Amino acid sequence: MDGTFLFGLGTGLSAGVVIAPLLAVAARTGRFALLRPVLVAVGATFAFFLVLDGVLESGSRQPTVRTLGILTGVLSLLAAGLITWAVFEIHRGARHRGYGPAVRPLYAGVVVAAAALSVGLGGLGQARFVRAAVRAATGEEADLLPLLGVVLGVATGAVVALALFHGLLRIGPDRWFFTGTAVLLAVVGAGVFSQGVNNLQFADVFGGDLTPVYNVYSEVPLDTWYGMALASTVGFSPFPTALQVTVWFLYTVPVLLLLLAPIGFGRSVGGAGAKE
Repeated sequence: MDGTFLFGLGTGLSAGVVIAPLLAVAARTGRFALLRPVLVAVGATFAFFLVLDGVLESGSRQPTVRTLGILTGVLSLLAAGLITWAVFEIHRGARHRGYGPAVRPLYAGVVVAAAALSVGLGGLGQARFVRAAVRAATGEEADLLPLLGVVLGVATGAVVALALFHGLLRIGPDRWFFTGTAVLLAVVGAGVFSQGVNNLQFADVFGGDLTPVYNVYSEVPLDTWYGMALASTVGFSPFPTALQVTVWFLYTVPVLLLLLAPIGFGRSVGGAGAKE
């Protein structure tokens, strides 16, 4: 049951850490109606991959590991792009209007799309795992433990995401709330982006040495709750390649500088322009 629980936990956390901050911004600005389309998008995406996995399983040809890697990598890069747009939209709205961007229809669309993609990152792998757990529970020698482990893991991830949602809403002034949420999403986006690049590198789309820069698997194994939590939320890898580490820094450092450094600079420029 431990393995299935960890799988469910990773699935719940990877989606929840994206959805919770985006919905927190929507809630802070009065757009509570976004919850329903987000839940529909999440359910529809997972149902799509379940059906797709069933179709592929009944066919004569199965997708190769390389194909799955390319699919996951492309979805990760798309999700990172949406998250990055949301990060700067939140930051821009907080600086220039004093409230978040959730009043704009485009933000609502990005939230729904990002929610769907965050579920789709595991794609066929998640669907295949769940189908196997259901078959184990409904077979001749019914074993409910795998399915129970997945359900408990996903539920735990959902509870953590809900706690994150409420915790973000408790942040005091709007300036700190929107800035903090944008920074959190930037770190999450960096992890999604670097994991996408890593998947494409192992699928032989990108070049580069596949030898890990370091290996801390013995200290932070992925078959533990904390290892799975780090991997699912911030894209941590205990044995990353040089390309994965490089793109993480190339994403994280400029984005955080743009989010944090220009705050005072923008005000001073604005003040100088007003005096003129």
